[in-house]
Amino acid sequence: MRKYLILVFLFALASSSSAQGRKSQNVLHETFDNTVDFLNYELLRYALKDNKHPLLKEFDKLKGERIEYAKISGFLDANLKGSTYQDLSKEIDGLKDKFQDDKESLIDLLTNRIYKGNKFQQINKFDRRRENALKKQAYIFFIDSINTEIKAKLSGTPQDSAIKENDGIKFKTDVTKVAYSKRSSWWIKLYFVLTFFAGSILILIVQTFWWQKNRRKYVLKEDFINLSKKYDRVKNDKIELLEKYKVSENTLKRVQLEISISNTKSEIVPENISPSIDLEVENSIKSPVTVGNLLRILYFPNPNSDGNFKSTEGREAYLEGASIYKFSLFTDNDASFQFCEERSSVGIALNNRNELILSVAEEANAYNSGASKIVSTDTERGKAALEGSIWRVTQKAKIKYV
Repeated sequence: MRKYLILVFLFALASSSSAQGRKSQNVLHETFDNTVDFLNYELLRYALKDNKHPLLKEFDKLKGERIEYAKISGFLDANLKGSTYQDLSKEIDGLKDKFQDDKESLIDLLTNRIYKGNKFQQINKFDRRRENALKKQAYIFFIDSINTEIKAKLSGTPQDSAIKENDGIKFKTDVTKVAYSKRSSWWIKLYFVLTFFAGSILILIVQTFWWQKNRRKYVLKEDFINLSKKYDRVKNDKIELLEKYKVSENTLKRVQLEISISNTKSEIVPENISPSIDLEVENSIKSPVTVGNLLRILYFPNPNSDGNFKSTEGREAYLEGASIYKFSLFTDNDASFQFCEERSSVGIALNNRNELILSVAEEANAYNSGASKIVSTDTERGKAALEGSIWRVTQKAKIKYV
């Protein structure tokens, strides 16, 4: 946004400058030629002076006459013929062929472009202050000549009647027009200053608005991040509490089972039952392969690529969104397994049929992606045996989609 405002501001300044340029006055060829002759004289005089040329005093005698190129050329032919001074004078006089009916273009030619020529650079070695003074003299002479030209047009008098002597050189001047030009220049400067301050204030206002707007966005983003962190902490606490609840629930079931087994052992055996039968009943109660002798329950996530399970991934508590299989351990090395009945577990299994279902189970009915449960009867549950750190599936489960 700031870049666009700066571009608009610069465009306004350029438009104003171009508008001033379009108002420039037309210039007579004679006025331009007189200015070129004046500049020719002053350039040669400065060059002779800076180079401490012995002909400087002779050249200064031209002051008493109106400066014309014919006088300068005659002096050079008589005293400095074939020199670089004469080449420079001819080059400057050649500027008359570059006349344009536009004041601003001619001012740029007389006060800027001419000083970049090779001849000028070779002869004139004076410092920048001398060069700026020469530019100022040429500018004043040119503007005064234009004002005299305008006055001559308005009064109907010949242009030469408005010429007056100034340091032995005839300048064209019009006091009224010069004062008007100065006032116009003052107003233009004031306009640029006011435009600059107005643009600066506008940019400051836009920057302040932009900063406040982005500050609000930053605060809202920071609040959102804090709320997200709080939500994650609450979610983790919930998962931890749920896991503790499942562990407590499984512990309670195991204790109840042990109490039930102890009560069964403490029953009085009838006298008409033989000791051998009593021994068989006691052995059957202690046998770890029956459903009644369930040691513990483990919940597993997805199996390995070979359809087996890592023992380290087993959890005693059901974990929402992670647990898919329920293992019932009758001994430390033997277990049966089935699919968890929770909806989240069923959904995960159905969405990954090949990896989670067909790798460990056989389908008894057609696959149903909208089933609410994946069930197996007690006799159709899968079998697994612990080998090292791997629960290897020894018999796939038979399942139905309901």
